[in-house]
Amino acid sequence: MMDQHNESNRGQTTQSGDIIVCNGASNCPLSKEKTERESSMQAAFYRDTGIWAPPGARWQLERLMQNGFTAPKLRVAWQGNNLQLASDDDTLIVKTHWFEPFAGYFLVAIMCFYLLVETGTLLMVRSNDTVRMLLAFAAIFAMYGGTTWMAVRFILMPYWIARRVQIALKLSDGHRRFKLLDTIVGMAKGSTTPGAPSKNTA
Repeated sequence: MMDQHNESNRGQTTQSGDIIVCNGASNCPLSKEKTERESSMQAAFYRDTGIWAPPGARWQLERLMQNGFTAPKLRVAWQGNNLQLASDDDTLIVKTHWFEPFAGYFLVAIMCFYLLVETGTLLMVRSNDTVRMLLAFAAIFAMYGGTTWMAVRFILMPYWIARRVQIALKLSDGHRRFKLLDTIVGMAKGSTTPGAPSKNTA
């Protein structure tokens, strides 16, 4: 009887090597994690981050969030298609193009020029209708502010976040697939699955 009790309380080892002592296998969080459905884990990850991702990409995104990135910033790059899934597996790839920052800064520069021209024109025109002048200024600044915000939010920000992610990931093969730097270390320690943490054996 004592042997059975000890057997039920035998600890399970986590991926980091820590031992969790559970009161029976049914009460162990590791056992529950193994039996949890993939759809449930994807839904939970989406609720936390706003990103639908398979296991390999989730693991990479979690590691990125442990190394200076936040879920909202990663979501911006994901929604901008600068972070994508590889075509042949479930790992992340980074896609950026030199034209993206060029287009973003060019749009901001054009709007700055437009703002200066329109503001100068309004200042040169003498009008006794103060209300109309104020409305014209408000419309110009609203157009400038809105266009600049869109350029930063949907072009420049996803690009620069993806570039930071690209630095945090390592080029692992000739297909521009990027792995986490510590994945290489994990594989050297005995992991058989690229993009997944190594498993310690008791």
